[in-house]
Amino acid sequence: MYSRGLPIRLMTIAAALLVLAGTAFSSHRAFLKRAEISDPFSGLILHVNRGLSPVAQAELEARAASLRDLVPSLELARTLSELGDLLAAREIYDSVLFADDSSAVAHDELADLLIEMGDVDSAEDHYFRALELDYKLERYTKAISFLHAFKQDESAQRIESLLAEALAKLEEDGQIYIFAGDYYKDRGDLGLALNSYETGRDLLPYNADLESEIEDLKKIIGVR
Repeated sequence: MYSRGLPIRLMTIAAALLVLAGTAFSSHRAFLKRAEISDPFSGLILHVNRGLSPVAQAELEARAASLRDLVPSLELARTLSELGDLLAAREIYDSVLFADDSSAVAHDELADLLIEMGDVDSAEDHYFRALELDYKLERYTKAISFLHAFKQDESAQRIESLLAEALAKLEEDGQIYIFAGDYYKDRGDLGLALNSYETGRDLLPYNADLESEIEDLKKIIGVR
């Protein structure tokens, strides 16, 4: 259901990616409670302090220890990431994908991890590999938001192409039209935003919040 505060929103996802990269405002950095250990040669962040309680820390370490003797798994990679050991988590994700490169989930999660490490270019490869393997709404919105957040100088044409592809493949999903409306509205293309929202309304009828968004836009651009 569409709601101004709850749906997948372009700026919300972009902001979340920026926070992961550590490029947001200092208040966000404080929120993450970072105690970063970085590689002086690559500049990548290898470890962060998650601010875990001693009990949570011990439980995660025990889980990681129990998983280390098994085949490298997404569960182990996630556990290491929760512990803040980004380098070790990356190595496990790499092992998982070396064994099977067809896991969209692994590519997507590794991309998120790489953003946090500061390796934006590698993250881009994995976001788009995940999308290639599994073109669902959340992967399109994340890929577009990634471009919007990190590749603004070169992304406009790529975003337009990606958005057109998403609208073609997910034409029965009203949320992709709402996402498109958010993107166009943020860019200042209010006519395209209105068209996108109205299509979304046709697919997601009887939604007061979406209807209100449409009426507000009509007033701004003088459409009856």
